Amino acid sequence: MGRGIHRGEEGALTTRKTPKLLATCKPGKEEQAEIEILDCLLPYDHEIDVERAEFPGVLLVYSSLQPFEAYRRLKRCPKAYIQAITPIQVYIRTSVDEILKSAIKLVEGVLKPEDTFAVRCRKRGKLIRSSVEVERVVGKAIMESTGAKVDLENPQYVVVIEVVGQNTGINLSSARNPNPPIT
Repeated sequence: MGRGIHRGEEGALTTRKTPKLLATCKPGKEEQAEIEILDCLLPYDHEIDVERAEFPGVLLVYSSLQPFEAYRRLKRCPKAYIQAITPIQVYIRTSVDEILKSAIKLVEGVLKPEDTFAVRCRKRGKLIRSSVEVERVVGKAIMESTGAKVDLENPQYVVVIEVVGQNTGINLSSARNPNPPIT
C-alpha cells in the first residue's frame, strides 16, 4: 500500500507517512538529485526516503523531520542537481475544494487583517484546469476568511500550492524570511 491515508485492519482510517518536501531537478537527473538529498539529510534522519513522482524531475522527500527543518537543512547543503525545494505542510488529494479548505485551515490564526499575502500554484497533471484559477479562488477565500490583503509584488506571506497529479502539497511561508534559523 502507498503512503497517505488508508484503511487499517479494522477498517479505521490511519495516517501513514506523507512527504515533507518536494524537490525538482532536470528530467533525467533524478538519481543524482536523490543522492544529494540523501547525503544531506541522512545524518539527521536515518529513515529518510526519496521517491520519484509520476512527472519527470519531481521528487517527494519523506522524513521524520518537520517540513521547514528539512527544507533549511537541505538548502544549506551544496547542490548540483536539485533546482528547487518546497516544504509541504499539508498533503491532500487533488481537488479545488480540498485545496481551498486546506489552504484556509493552514492560514487561520496566522494571517491577520494587517498582513499581506500571495498565492502561488504550480500545476502538474490534468486534474486542475488552471493554476491561475486556483490562485484566484484560494486568494479570495483567504481574504474573506482572514481579512488579510493580497500583494503580488511584496507579500509578507506566500501560500505555495504544488499540484502533482492526484496529490497536492501546500505550505505557508514568510516571504520576507524564507530561511529562518534552525532552532
